[in-house]
This record gives sequence, C-alpha cells and structure tokens, in this order.
Amino acid sequence: MDETIELDQSICHRCGGVLSERPTDSYTRVVEDIVPARAVVTKYVVRRRYCCRCRRQVSAPIPNVIDGGSNERFGLRLMLLVVSLKLLGLSYEKVASLLKLLFDLDLTEAAMVHCVLTVARAFGPRYEGLKEELRREASLHGDETSWRVKGRNHWLWAFVGRWSVVYEVAKSRGKDVPKRVLGDYGGTMISDSWGAWNHVGERWQRCLVHYLREVEDTIKYKSPGKDFAPFAKRFRRILRDSIRAGERMVNDPAERLRAKGRLEARVETLIQSYSSSSERNCVRFLKRLRRERGMLFTFLEEEGVDWNNNAAERALRSSVVIRKITYGNQSDEGARAHAVLMSIRETCSLRKENFFDYAMQQLNPTSER
Repeated sequence: MDETIELDQSICHRCGGVLSERPTDSYTRVVEDIVPARAVVTKYVVRRRYCCRCRRQVSAPIPNVIDGGSNERFGLRLMLLVVSLKLLGLSYEKVASLLKLLFDLDLTEAAMVHCVLTVARAFGPRYEGLKEELRREASLHGDETSWRVKGRNHWLWAFVGRWSVVYEVAKSRGKDVPKRVLGDYGGTMISDSWGAWNHVGERWQRCLVHYLREVEDTIKYKSPGKDFAPFAKRFRRILRDSIRAGERMVNDPAERLRAKGRLEARVETLIQSYSSSSERNCVRFLKRLRRERGMLFTFLEEEGVDWNNNAAERALRSSVVIRKITYGNQSDEGARAHAVLMSIRETCSLRKENFFDYAMQQLNPTSER
C-alpha cells in the first residue's frame, strides 16, 4: 500500500444537511491508479580526466543509456518501452500515437526503429549465451512457423527448454537451422514429425497431440476407406493409454518402462495387422509409424520429457499474432532483432522475471549486476 487517506465530511453532499458528530461506521476501499507521466529531458555535463596509466582521457558513463554512450539521444527506459510495445504487436504508427498521448513525445518511425535495433544489438551476447544454455538442457521442444522478411518467405524457429527460449529467423526450413542453433546437442528433442528435427539430439519424442489431431482430420476431411476406421480406433487407444500410463505412474519408473514395452509391442502388432492394407490413409500412417515407432513413448522412459509439443507451440503464438498484424519484417536486421528480443522476453517470462526490470539491469552501464 503506497498511501492511506482518511475521508470524512460534516455536510451531506445530497441535501446539504448537517451530519452527525460521530461517524456511524466506516469501510475501506482500495483504488489502483497511475501517476501522471511525463517525459524528462536531462542534460549531462561530463567532465573528462586524464589517466596517467592509460594515457588517455576518461569520461564517466552516462546513466540509463545503452553502453553509456555520449551520442545516444534516447534513454534506456524510453527505448525499452518502444521495444515492449513492438513485441506486443503494435505498429510503429500506434506506438507513436501512444507515446504522444501519454508523454507528449513526437518520435518518428526511424527513431523507433533505431531504439529496437539498438536494444537488440546490445542483447546480442546474451542471445548467444541462451543458445549455450539450451545445449545443456536434458530435453527441448522445437517448432517452426512461416515468417516474412521483405515480402519473401522465411521461417521462424522456436527452441524451448525448461529455463530458456531461443528464436531464429531463417530462409531455410531444413536441418541446417536446428544444427546451427543447437550444435552437438545430446538430449531429447520433442517435436512434430518434421524431418529436420531428427538431425539434432540423441533421442526423440514425437508430439502425440499431432498424431491424434491428424487422425481426427483424416476421418473428417479425407474420406478414408473402410479399413481406416478400425485402424484409427486401435491407434487412438494406444496413444491415449500411453498418456494415461504416464499420468498414473508418475513415481514408478520401473512400471513406466514396462508400460513402454507393452505399448511398443501393440504398435508393432498394429503395423503387422494392416501391412497388407491398400487404403491410402492407412498406408500413409503405417509408413510414418515404421519410421517413428521408437519415438512415440520416450516420455515414459525419461523423466521430464513431455508427450506433447505444447511448449513450443505456445512460444510461437505471440509471434504468429505479430505476423498477422505486421506481415513480418522489412529487413534482415529487423528479423534478427525480432528473434533476439523475443528470445529475451520469453526467457524472462519462463523464469518469472519482469522483462523491463531485467533489461534495465543488464543494459544500464551504471547498474550493479
């Protein structure tokens, strides 16, 4: 509570009558509001001194300015506010309108682009550090979605660990991107069935939600033949039984391992039962199952591995909203800035940290880290 104010009166505000000498009772009401905001312009007079050891002139760093630079016009708080609003999906025009409304500030689009790119460059080393942290995690989620840079098709990749998130914008949807980001990653990769994810990690867990969703979509939209209905029923039962086993046997690793063996045997039986089927959807699923049968139930063997890829899909959701509003980025540097800043912000969210406070501490040259 910032302040407590007692309110009383002696005259009735409705009729003007005199009120009783003593109050009949009292009640408490808590009101949340914001203080009027305004822009603050600070003029720094920086005195330089000569260092006898360095034989150079030395200036004190300017507080609340990235790198303490003497040529930077904008303070760190203003730059981070522009960045935060852009990461919410606002256009530069709307950001400018909001700054004018709240602070009576007139910022051009070029000035706001400068803020975003400057903060992204300052966070560059931290972005590379997040990649190193990801490579040390036991399991990772991965996903990708389409992105636009200068009107051309690109891909936005998301790599999600327990404590870190990294985004990468690339022209390619191939294996070179996850290999470049994760290097010689030796953990478990949780993803959908896109083949590029098979080239990173030592073990894999396929997203069972994708399998269940694809079965439903096949029944609803692809007019399957008569063989597919019994196949789908058996396959869905296997997947749902595996999910229930994982939830029921949380504290029993040995029983989970035995359940994994039984489920894999059921998948093998399913493959053998329908290996002679000519129904095109059965053929398609069987081909995929033969390739991925060892990737379906890894979550029963390894603690902390999820049976779904929801974490990566959630990580991409905010960028998908931004893509619908802005149609991507207008430059390669802007795409790089989006990847870096989203990585920092989503990592802060994952760690329950305030992005604004974290950035102020990391980028302010006079703050104590």
